[in-house]
Amino acid sequence: MQLLLFEQNPQEMDCNKVNIMLSLHDKYFKKMLAGTKKYEYRFNFPKGEVRAYIYIPKPVKAVKGYVDLERSIEGTAEEISSIYANCGDGSYESMFNYIGNNKIIYAMRIKQVIAFEKPILYSTLKSAFPDFCAPQSYIILDKNPALLSYIKETAL
Repeated sequence: MQLLLFEQNPQEMDCNKVNIMLSLHDKYFKKMLAGTKKYEYRFNFPKGEVRAYIYIPKPVKAVKGYVDLERSIEGTAEEISSIYANCGDGSYESMFNYIGNNKIIYAMRIKQVIAFEKPILYSTLKSAFPDFCAPQSYIILDKNPALLSYIKETAL
């Protein structure tokens, strides 16, 4: 069972800052930490500013830090591919091909990246929250305040 994915369209969520757990491959988190990845790109994303706690899937299986993201930019394949190429994240063609036939994609500029001194392991989260399932894309942590508090307290 996935924890509280979407009860409403995430683009309709427009509050000060949404807290999510975002699944991301370790190589992209390392690029964020190094400052070489400037934006995060998704086909579905909350509208406002976001604090994304980064869950790294197999083989790491841990929350390794968080990223503060600006309000999402909604764009066409051409518009977002231009952002991707112009900021140095990669080539226009590679992003355009990735987007494919999707009409809309979102780009969020990375404001701040923080790595936890000690990652929070999946097994630790599962022990504390037996219904916890790692996100495929993202889960909205604001809908599970106990989990959000646990992550904040454990990361200190």
